[in-house]
Amino acid sequence: MEKKPKICILRWEEGQVLPAQLQLESLPGNSTNPASYPFEVMMLRVKGANMDTIEENPCQEMLDKFSAVCKELAAQGVKAITTSCGFTAYYQEGLAAAVPELVFTSALLQVPFIQTMVGPNRKVAVLTGDKENVLPLLEAELEAGADPFALVRDTLIPAITEVGARYERREYFLPQLIRAAETMQTAFSHLKPRLEANRGPEERPVIVMATVEGDIHDIGKNIVALLLGNHGFDVVDAGKDVPAEAIVACALEHNARIIGLSALMTTTMVRMEDTIRLIRERDLPIKVMVGGAAVTQAFADAIGADAYCPDAVCAVRAAKTFV
Repeated sequence: MEKKPKICILRWEEGQVLPAQLQLESLPGNSTNPASYPFEVMMLRVKGANMDTIEENPCQEMLDKFSAVCKELAAQGVKAITTSCGFTAYYQEGLAAAVPELVFTSALLQVPFIQTMVGPNRKVAVLTGDKENVLPLLEAELEAGADPFALVRDTLIPAITEVGARYERREYFLPQLIRAAETMQTAFSHLKPRLEANRGPEERPVIVMATVEGDIHDIGKNIVALLLGNHGFDVVDAGKDVPAEAIVACALEHNARIIGLSALMTTTMVRMEDTIRLIRERDLPIKVMVGGAAVTQAFADAIGADAYCPDAVCAVRAAKTFV
């Protein structure tokens, strides 16, 4: 019999004041699971957590304690955690960053939602960022005769699209977005030789990504590049601290029709206009997207950018409108 994935329902014992020590305790009479559930349910009580205090004064100490509990549960094979109160609503982003391998929801147990998140299939592997298991799942499909192109079209692309939607709804945060994108990249790289063998090299729209001259920060750029690659773009990374002339030359060399520019600082974002000016002066058919911590919609409009992208998901959406 196939082993069911584990989820954990946490209940709270009220009445103690922070910073009390968090303690886990199994609830009696909850060891059985309905046969219809597609997962194994663990029922645990957390002692030493006063919800009134948590709501009035969310604190790093409580987040650290609960993160430690969640890491312990993840090590035991738990895939999702749900609570019978609003605790994770106050700490969800911090928990997502501390334990990105877990799915958190502040609602009571929702079988359809959690089933889509922790079920053993290749789409869920992307949704949950399960890099370790996505390849065996794909191999099992391929051995059973699945078409590699169908796996990409019907499973991987819908999965990463759903990840983007959950990120925009604030159900996912940056750690989950990155893990899912890396899992998608792992899966696609594994399938790519089969795709090319069956149908020849795939024609993908080319986009050049660069951090502008004077700026050495590239984490945001790299995240955007990763997600664009997952959505069918051939991404050429021109690097960081790149002069406008070099960015345009790179785009021409690779026949790119889109350039993505990143800048973290107000002192460097002004260099974005240099690239746009060169493109306009030479009348090149290239669209320019801009983003970064210091960049705003007003600034993007002022320099004549074709799109302002506050995050990676928006960058993918903008790029798709240009092809």
